[in-house]
Amino acid sequence: MNYLLKFMFFICVWTTANAQDDIDLNTTIGFGCSASGRQTEVVAKFTYLLSTSDFGKCQELIESENNAEKVLAAFVCRKLNKEKRVSLSNETLNKIELIYNSEEEIAVCGGCKFYKIQIKKFLAENKKNAFYKEAKAWFKMYLK
Repeated sequence: MNYLLKFMFFICVWTTANAQDDIDLNTTIGFGCSASGRQTEVVAKFTYLLSTSDFGKCQELIESENNAEKVLAAFVCRKLNKEKRVSLSNETLNKIELIYNSEEEIAVCGGCKFYKIQIKKFLAENKKNAFYKEAKAWFKMYLK
């Protein structure tokens, strides 16, 4: 029986570790990852930009090659525009709309687990979307 428990524990740890092998933390959106609840690098970057009101840099990152940066830039800029904190050109608004409707996948972390999710699902503004609710709470917390 003891061997069976050890074997099952090994299988659980091994499959969990392998399921997250293809996640790159530099391209992952996470507002509270791992046991420590740390932000990923991308989120920490935007936290700094929001808390220092560097909205111009947020707009620039809509053009980023890093999808996580692009997604957070679109989210932040759309929120700032709705709150009349920035004025966005039609071209920028169109780019944001394209990002919001993208079927590409991004990596997100929800606590100790990592997921791949379509960008349009991550950014879907509905009450059942835990990722969007978390992003919204983060935005409110750090906007100065």
